[in-house]
Amino acid sequence: MAEVKNVFPGGNTCHGFYSFYDYIVPPDARLKIVLKGGPGVGKSTLMKQLGQELLAAGHSLEFHWCSSDSDSLDALVLPEQEVAILDGTAPHIVEPRYPGVVDEIVNLGEFWNAGRLREYKTEIMATTALNSQYFALAYSRLREARVIYDEWASYYEPTVNHSHVNQVISELIEKVGQQADHPDNKNQHRPRHLFASAITPQGVVTHLPSLIPPNISVYQVVGNPGIGVDRVLAAVGQTAEYCNLHIQYYHNPFLPAHLEAVIIPPALMAVVDASGWVVDPGQTWLKRPNTTTIDLNTLTISSPDHRLMGNIEDARCRFASCLQAAVDHIRMAKEIHDELESFYVSAMDFARSETCRQQIKQRILQSIAVN
Repeated sequence: MAEVKNVFPGGNTCHGFYSFYDYIVPPDARLKIVLKGGPGVGKSTLMKQLGQELLAAGHSLEFHWCSSDSDSLDALVLPEQEVAILDGTAPHIVEPRYPGVVDEIVNLGEFWNAGRLREYKTEIMATTALNSQYFALAYSRLREARVIYDEWASYYEPTVNHSHVNQVISELIEKVGQQADHPDNKNQHRPRHLFASAITPQGVVTHLPSLIPPNISVYQVVGNPGIGVDRVLAAVGQTAEYCNLHIQYYHNPFLPAHLEAVIIPPALMAVVDASGWVVDPGQTWLKRPNTTTIDLNTLTISSPDHRLMGNIEDARCRFASCLQAAVDHIRMAKEIHDELESFYVSAMDFARSETCRQQIKQRILQSIAVN
């Protein structure tokens, strides 16, 4: 039965736009088709249509969504065949690494009327500049939120009981280590890094439930900032890598140095940050019988001094305010991008683009038919 996964290959983070495009498919993939062309030329629509047709034909797919518009596709992947088609335009510019061997370029800009576009040169340049300005505002708010996050974490860091956190880590990595000697796990596996969630114009959107099969045990770790949740997930991931296990890293959509989830299919387990300070855990988890909650807040040596409680609440509110302001700016950037797209849509020959889509489909089917 065909499986569908939904992920984000890039994200709007406290470091600006952060990309894991190198992990969409391996460098030596069977086929990678890179779509070029401006906004509104139909890259996402082309991939969506291909996706529905390939899904109907029984192929498992990964839909890689755009963090700047969670209804738009950045890439479509057939994971079993290591075939991908992706958007290679800014901000995630992709150039062929192995042209003609792995990578192929399709320029949808061939199907626009350049003369008509030049009539809107002034408007296109002004709209592009305004779009960039709103993204700059969003990233400024996210950088501000990072400063607030560090302050917020500083109130809890002195309360951490490191021996208790280490005990949690030991129990989880013991479960991982039990798979180390399994004969299926002797080959070296390349870890994969992506986002399961993203800060988008639609708010913080998560696809994490679609990434965890029902037969996998989930350990959801809860804790205030600075309490050690990131340490737990990082340690589990490092152990899985040491054991050469296939591992999927899904990074925090705000702070990509931290992890939102570590999924280890050979060990039938996933460890997830369910703290909720960026991604609402109410969105993330359906009721499932094989979920265990580990609350690090209950394992501290003390609580923060009562005189700091007002500061902690103030930091929490300021963080949430900055995050919402960033979402609002990204939403404005999308509205302006939609205006930009309208200039290109009016200049496109979509009949020729559809012919190109059919050719791409045949190229993909031809590729996956070769053993």
